[in-house]
Amino acid sequence: MYKKRFNFTIKTISNLLFSDAEGSNTTCYYDTKTRGLGIYITRKGVKTFFIYRKIEGKPTRIILGRTDEISLEKARAKAQDIHSQICEGINPLEKKRAIRQEITLRELWNLYWEGHSKPHRLASSRNDESLYRLYLSPWADKKLSSISTNTIRDLHQRVGRDVGTVRANHLHALIRLMFNKATEWGWSKPNPAYAVKRFKEHSRERFLSSQEMKAFLAALAKEPCETVRDYLYISLFTGARKNNVQAMRWQEIDFDSTQWTIPLTKNGKQHIVPLVEPAVDILKCRKLKTNSEWVFPSAKSKSGHLENPTPIWNKVLNRAGITNLRLHDLRRTLGSWQAALGANSYIIGKSLGHSSQHATAIYARLDVNPVRQSLNSAVNAMLGE
Repeated sequence: MYKKRFNFTIKTISNLLFSDAEGSNTTCYYDTKTRGLGIYITRKGVKTFFIYRKIEGKPTRIILGRTDEISLEKARAKAQDIHSQICEGINPLEKKRAIRQEITLRELWNLYWEGHSKPHRLASSRNDESLYRLYLSPWADKKLSSISTNTIRDLHQRVGRDVGTVRANHLHALIRLMFNKATEWGWSKPNPAYAVKRFKEHSRERFLSSQEMKAFLAALAKEPCETVRDYLYISLFTGARKNNVQAMRWQEIDFDSTQWTIPLTKNGKQHIVPLVEPAVDILKCRKLKTNSEWVFPSAKSKSGHLENPTPIWNKVLNRAGITNLRLHDLRRTLGSWQAALGANSYIIGKSLGHSSQHATAIYARLDVNPVRQSLNSAVNAMLGE
């Protein structure tokens, strides 16, 4: 094989060409940034990511996917995951061989949980586990090939009717992703969830108004449980998702640059959150009082950090006389106050870590320093300063 090594970028990959310098049917290029990551190009110009590693003493090439199907970022992440598995004595090819055989949904779930959801600390992991237990466990012994599009559609419709369309759509997304991973790991049949149409969802628009904000902050200041009280303040001042705030670690906080680096968000990416002064003050105060790795530790949870602030959240709302407000609405509140002060959807999206501008459209109706400035303005307005 004709070989070249250089740092892969989107531009360099798009410019790669097949070369028959050595008379081979493929040309192979290797990345200098990620160990073992390569791309081979066929005579027809098809480019495919792969990993080259020795597994159990044998040189092995593991196909990751075509460059027009997966991004460079995802290929590098997959490569690191494979390296980690090999270091732990796991042969990633065994997973592919197992998938190629006729396995049950339970076996696929176990592979998905251990090989994807759990190791990546996905924010949705707990929700995925609940969805599987409540709705998919009755199918645990079914072979994958017996789970048809009609079977999935019937379940989707029933959950939508009995529980709610949002819950049904989350379930559909889980099933689709599990079958996608099965395909990635070697299953050769089409994904039966693709032909099932999701329910149309209506965006929730609830956030704290100016009058409600005064009542909310007054009620929150009276809350005796310091951990949950501070958690709610940080949720409001950062606009971060509740699971990310609950699992906040001290190692993620940089007091010198006053920013919080969330290692993995719902969209699978790292997100840097500028910390406004009131948030920094709360964090510094908490840091002096604890030796825990968690910013919001809990002796009652298995994880070691705060997991269920809902009971105290409800007490705060009752004291404030506020109804129909969810924890997630604090995130929407920050975005809405930013919009009211003139921030555009791009700034709001960067503040909240949204993966697309479409996701910030709700905040634009009122039509890296700008992000920090926008957050400062919004929080100061909330506090009446």
